Amino acid sequence: MVGRVRGVLVLGHAGRDQGWKLHVSATPFAAPVVLARSAEVLVRAGCAFKFARGFRQLAELLSGRCDRGSGGKFMTAYPVDDDAFRAIVHELDRVTGGLPGPVILSDRPVRPGSLVHYRYGVFAAAEVFTEAGAYVSMLTGPAGQRVADERRPWFSPPPWAVPPIPVPVGAGHRDGGVLIGDRFEVRQAIRHSYRGGLFLATDRETGAEVVVKQARPPARKGARPTGHRRSPVTSSASGRFCSSCSSGRIRCSPTTSRRTGRFGSGWGR
Repeated sequence: MVGRVRGVLVLGHAGRDQGWKLHVSATPFAAPVVLARSAEVLVRAGCAFKFARGFRQLAELLSGRCDRGSGGKFMTAYPVDDDAFRAIVHELDRVTGGLPGPVILSDRPVRPGSLVHYRYGVFAAAEVFTEAGAYVSMLTGPAGQRVADERRPWFSPPPWAVPPIPVPVGAGHRDGGVLIGDRFEVRQAIRHSYRGGLFLATDRETGAEVVVKQARPPARKGARPTGHRRSPVTSSASGRFCSSCSSGRIRCSPTTSRRTGRFGSGWGR
């Protein structure tokens, strides 16, 4: 398991203690474009956000060693309330549409195939020291009850948290087992990782017990989008991309270099 990935927080602090947050995923190849387009939307809306500070940190978030509940979270946005969430979520989905990025297991995607995901969790609430002798992020319910903010590798909001947008078609739990290729019925997990897993299954045609290996695309590699052209926000000579704000707009700025591999280092930690 990798340690906490250092990031850059933009536009002040996260505001409220808890709520619906947004995550945007990206492959290393697409990350500069995803960051530039998403940052323009978020800066215009005055929404605080953070992002993995460099290619190395993003690679950690996409690695098989990354915790499955944290994998793929290149950017995190903190809307001040549900109205602000609704005002930006579909615009983020629009500007990142067609770019490659992995699924974020702990979140629900805005739509199937979207890079934009959301989950209910802690924003700025202080960690609580528990009887087990550890500091834990805790959510507070309407009646004052405390619930641990667990980042499980599936969408699991607390019962009182109602999503601020309609549930996308096809979301939710499926009944019955998992059938792969209309042939292999998965019965047991042997090993899990963010990049995929290893499962024990039964071949329905022969009745044989088989092992199925899953590779979760595109978490394994930085996939290149079909028909991609170099974006005007990137420079092949310097590896730089737009990452500074001026009057609510994004402009080109020399904040990223191949030597450091950092996203937007001019914004600070």
